[in-house]
Amino acid sequence: MPHRLLLLALVAFLFHNQSVNAQVYSSGPPPVPMKRTVSDTKLSITPFYGYNFDETFQIDYGSVYLEQGSVYGVSLAKDVTDWAEFEGTWQHQVTNATGSLYYTYGQNWYENNIPSELAIDYFMLGMNAIKHPDERISLYGGLSAGIVVFTPRTLDIAATVRFAVAAKAGVKIKVTELIGIKLQPQLYIPIQSLGASVFVGSGGSSVGVSGYSTITQFGGIAGLSLSF
Repeated sequence: MPHRLLLLALVAFLFHNQSVNAQVYSSGPPPVPMKRTVSDTKLSITPFYGYNFDETFQIDYGSVYLEQGSVYGVSLAKDVTDWAEFEGTWQHQVTNATGSLYYTYGQNWYENNIPSELAIDYFMLGMNAIKHPDERISLYGGLSAGIVVFTPRTLDIAATVRFAVAAKAGVKIKVTELIGIKLQPQLYIPIQSLGASVFVGSGGSSVGVSGYSTITQFGGIAGLSLSF
């Protein structure tokens, strides 16, 4: 008899425990917090570092060579929809520029090579189209426009400002909810009818040579994006 009472008590306890569990789960499991996705990001800032390849462009009676080298800067992006963002960018480069001028004096033909250290600063605004194949990955491409400032550092020549456009494409990869990696090939194009005196000079006398060819600076950057 005691054994039967003990068995009945055990069954009653198990039945009561099961009914309590059923009541707890009848309302469903607790809600799972929604994870932040790439498209939830509204504002991001990206310090970056990269590299531009060398470039040679023609001017009247000569050419200008821009040496390859590193670039750095920062971009600030603001989402406007899930598939588009506005982006502002500042990019800085210091490179060596060599102007090669060809001219005649009497019956003789001369070449004058004048080197200069040159700072190049871009200030650009544009828009990117975005695609999200994965909650951690964003593919994008876009166009921007702005100004470029050429500042000779080793010649007594004033800085020159020109209109510029840029094309870019790349990928953003989320490492955490707030931190990501940005990889971007890019093409910057100063639009110019640019005098050779922007890069080279001849001491106290003015060369007075102008050129109309377009400069194209191709390169790539990598940056660490912080999202808010």
